[in-house]
This record gives sequence, structure tokens and C-alpha cells, in this order.
Amino acid sequence: MDKKAKNMSIAIDPEMQSLLKVSAKKLGWSTSELIRTLVTRYLDLVVNEDEKIPVVIKVEAELETTLKAAAKKLNCTVSEMIQILANKYLDLLTEVEKQVPVILRIPGELKGNAEALKAWLEARVGAIMNKLSPKDTP
Repeated sequence: MDKKAKNMSIAIDPEMQSLLKVSAKKLGWSTSELIRTLVTRYLDLVVNEDEKIPVVIKVEAELETTLKAAAKKLNCTVSEMIQILANKYLDLLTEVEKQVPVILRIPGELKGNAEALKAWLEARVGAIMNKLSPKDTP
């Protein structure tokens, strides 16, 4: 601990104490070190992020890996990546009355092959029209 650091007592419930001890042990840190780090990071978010509100989410390890890779590709942070995804998804949900979102995942092997791409797209046009066109009722 730094010479300038002050001791402080806090009251926490037994479950939180246990969780802090286990988490600190996983990191190879002391519980005090973990609490200082958590408080510092939280205060940094609250004080230094202007009008942004910190949100903590829990994701599976595989999703975290995917998010990190996507963020790296876009040269942004994971937080920025999540904001990008949330904004795009929320736009799809909130603009339903004005637009109908259609998402096509085009196979990579069609890139550069105009004839095959055209055939692939034409095959999907019928399916989209069937889904969006009014059904004839008998």
C-alpha cells in the first residue's frame, strides 16, 4: 500500500465478502487490492465519462472473445463495439413501422463472381416477396 493510502473500514454482507475473496484469489490479488481497483475504475467511469453511464454486463467467454476480435477489426474498444451493435439493433427494433429490416448473409465465395451472386440474390427475392406480400385468403 502507498504511504499516502488511508485505511478505511466498510461494512459488506458475508456473500459479498466471499465473492470478493474468491475473485481476488482468481486474480492473484489481495481483497484490498481488488476493492481499490474496482472503486478506482468505477469512479473513473463516473467522473471522467461526461454524459456516458457505465453499464456492466456479464457475457460468456466465447462472446467476449468475439466482441474483442470485432472491436479490434474496427479499431475501437469493446465498449464502443457494444454501443455500435446496440444502436444498430435498436434501430432495427424502433424503426419497424417505417422500414422492414432484411439482413442477408452473403457467402464469401460469391464475392467477385457476378453471375453466381446474381443467381443467389434472385433465389432470395422470391422468399422475401412471399414473406412481405399480403397472402391471398381463400
